[in-house]
Amino acid sequence: MGLGNPGFFQINLKVVALVLIRVLKLGGLLLGSDIGTSATKTILVDAEGREVASSTAEYGVITLKTGWAEQWPDVWFQALCQTIKDVVKKAAVNPR
Repeated sequence: MGLGNPGFFQINLKVVALVLIRVLKLGGLLLGSDIGTSATKTILVDAEGREVASSTAEYGVITLKTGWAEQWPDVWFQALCQTIKDVVKKAAVNPR
């Protein structure tokens, strides 16, 4: 299954949502992610808003011509999954 399949992101976003729901059930922790132009950043905070753990995964922009910029959504998705895994590991929480 890949980008050519219209259901690719819908299915994989469901997986991310399930991971997020499990993390949220862990003692009032909140997970947030920012998928930006040059990196994806994920942070885990407690109920008072204090940072528990964070992670950043950087990626490039493809510039085939002057003024053009391209990125592949699967790179964003891989970065999102990696930063979530990193944050859960750093925070030593069990997502199950």
